[in-house]
Amino acid sequence: MEPLEIIAQALSIIGMLCNVLSFQQKAQKRVIAFQLVGATMFTASYLLLGAYVGALLNFVAIIRAI
Repeated sequence: MEPLEIIAQALSIIGMLCNVLSFQQKAQKRVIAFQLVGATMFTASYLLLGAYVGALLNFVAIIRAI
């Protein structure tokens, strides 16, 4: 594995954890914050992997959530 792939996987794991933890939050602002961080991590991960369509879809999700 190349270093960029390892970084991309680490970012994906962080994003997945943020998305899972968002469902454990009680305050609406915290739910949205965790989901925004998760989507940002997935966007960065997709960019590092060269999956530009996936990154674009996650970027659109970030804009929608704001």
